[in-house]
Amino acid sequence: ETIIGLRHVLRDTRIYSFAAVTAVSVGALVTIRNLWIGPYLHDVFDLDIVARGNVIFAVSLTWIIAAILYGPLDRMFDTRRGVVTGGMLAFATMNALLAINGSNSVLVVTILLSGFALFAPIAPPIFAHARSLFPDTHSGRVFTAINVCTWSGVFLIQMGTGAILDAFPVDELGRSPAIAYRTMFVALAVGLLLALIIYRRLEDVPPSAEQDHSRSD
Repeated sequence: ETIIGLRHVLRDTRIYSFAAVTAVSVGALVTIRNLWIGPYLHDVFDLDIVARGNVIFAVSLTWIIAAILYGPLDRMFDTRRGVVTGGMLAFATMNALLAINGSNSVLVVTILLSGFALFAPIAPPIFAHARSLFPDTHSGRVFTAINVCTWSGVFLIQMGTGAILDAFPVDELGRSPAIAYRTMFVALAVGLLLALIIYRRLEDVPPSAEQDHSRSD
């Protein structure tokens, strides 16, 4: 029965719009924060392990705070699709700024990476939007389907960014050049914008509309 229900959910094309935007946004966050931020700071800025740890701490703290702040935004602005759209545009912009950053300043890159983390935790409003479009009886299967697609996308993004870095020769110390990381950030920015275009086809359900519906019931 579970498999049949999941198969039924997967026939709904709206699932793939949600999957696209979560796969790319979560994939970009996980890939940079968990995989490439350390090598990036070492290869491009020549930071030692302590200095890298300080930057990563600032970025992680920003991400935690941002995850809390994202929660009430849909009710504040009475739109879920609008919150996700704004977050995705800002997230893509931070990737673009990291791509064109030519400064060797640790402060500048810390600010840019913290900005990256500030707009990265978009998943909660995305899942809230998904919940608003499907009946409660299907929500578990919907979330399962989106999560499967999301983490498959994370895997592909990690593989893809690794391939981008491998395409550029390393120096005698084994460090990838700045242009390799810039290319990676450009690819992530483009991917975020493409995912946003796919996502924008979905109908918005303002939180106020749900409240009005519950009162009428």
